[in-house]
Amino acid sequence: MARKNRTPEENARREKNRELLQMANIGSMDDIQNLFKETIAEFMENGLEAELDEELGCNIKTRTQTIAATDTAARRCVPALEM
Repeated sequence: MARKNRTPEENARREKNRELLQMANIGSMDDIQNLFKETIAEFMENGLEAELDEELGCNIKTRTQTIAATDTAARRCVPALEM
């Protein structure tokens, strides 16, 4: 069976995947499943944060830190919080 011709980008991505697996000390299928779950969770969290950033008009992490620091600054970040 002939080996698939891969683009340089695909080869680079595969090499990074190999490095990740070595760094994560993957030794079993359970390790792979856990890494996969963590990766998917990170992608979902980043995607949801991006949606919130777009919807609210400011970074949600910055907004959360601002709310903790001062209510007045948080109101400037999200007009819906103004009373």
